[in-house]
Amino acid sequence: MASGSIGGSRWSLPTQTLVRAVIDGAARGTQRLILEAQIEVKKNLSHAGSGRKHPGLRYTSSAPGQPPAVQTGTLRRSWQTGTVRKVAAGMRLGWRLGSNLRYARRLEFGGGFIAPRPYLRPALDRIRPRVDRVMKAYIGQALRRATGAIR
Repeated sequence: MASGSIGGSRWSLPTQTLVRAVIDGAARGTQRLILEAQIEVKKNLSHAGSGRKHPGLRYTSSAPGQPPAVQTGTLRRSWQTGTVRKVAAGMRLGWRLGSNLRYARRLEFGGGFIAPRPYLRPALDRIRPRVDRVMKAYIGQALRRATGAIR
């Protein structure tokens, strides 16, 4: 039980209410960040190639080390987010951002005859500076809603 006083009045709030508010805020903030990451990934997968023009491919391919160039748009369309879910045991949040295409991982990390063409890691690097600000804002908003009755 959290308690205190404001201007001479006493108040108390069940700790569970505060915990739920933090989890709710973290879930909403995470959902926002995952959607931002998806947008960044799709931006990375929307550029023309700067590498070689291979026979059989319609457009110029990307150079090694650059995000994959658009050929058909299938890879870009395949990136989806999953819903944020609350897991009671251990108070964990779960989410998914990914592609169901086999070659998505190979393009990101390389393998076989394909050199790495990272597009996910650079997208995550671009949203990383916003993580603290977004999470603080969403958790703070949820706590203000939960404690609004005591103001």
